[in-house]
Amino acid sequence: MRSPLALLALLAAAILVTGCAFTTSKLDITYSVDQAGPLAAVAPREVSVGPFTDKRPDVARIGHKKNGFGQKTADILPARPVAEIVRDAIAAELAKNGHRAAATAAPALALSGDVTEFWFDLAVGVFTIEYTGRVGATVNIRDPSGGPVLTKRYQGVQVEKRMAGYEGAWTEVMNTALSKMVREISTDPELADALARK
Repeated sequence: MRSPLALLALLAAAILVTGCAFTTSKLDITYSVDQAGPLAAVAPREVSVGPFTDKRPDVARIGHKKNGFGQKTADILPARPVAEIVRDAIAAELAKNGHRAAATAAPALALSGDVTEFWFDLAVGVFTIEYTGRVGATVNIRDPSGGPVLTKRYQGVQVEKRMAGYEGAWTEVMNTALSKMVREISTDPELADALARK
């Protein structure tokens, strides 16, 4: 049985975690384009990007608000469709590295995929709150005839512990998880090799 002090700490954490614990929140998750990565070493290719499909078990939300006892109190939703967020992030990464969006009817390569994971979770401890953001996708690259060139799954995970919880922190954790997944794509030698093939 928990001591009265521990229960008070949990109640205080619950207040800190979710000032509006019973209202739905929308997180604006976006990919921040930084400097070019390893894909820039590959000669520029014309790539058609999209569509991406949301294949998560729960496509309606990206997480739940919880109180200090771990009970779900409200939904956490994305400000934009998850498949659109992931597709735009990958397209931005390719463009940043010098690869062109398809301008012809039969581009050199077509990239599409499925979002398999896009979830924010929090666990309230006695003195800290642990945030976990997970973003995962399966990426498919096909040649002009529709033949498979590469199919591979990528994932980004961000775990942080903080003393208090605000929606800005939640968004930051998910943005970092998304960036980690995109970075995994841009540093994958197999994907670079697929783009380099003629």
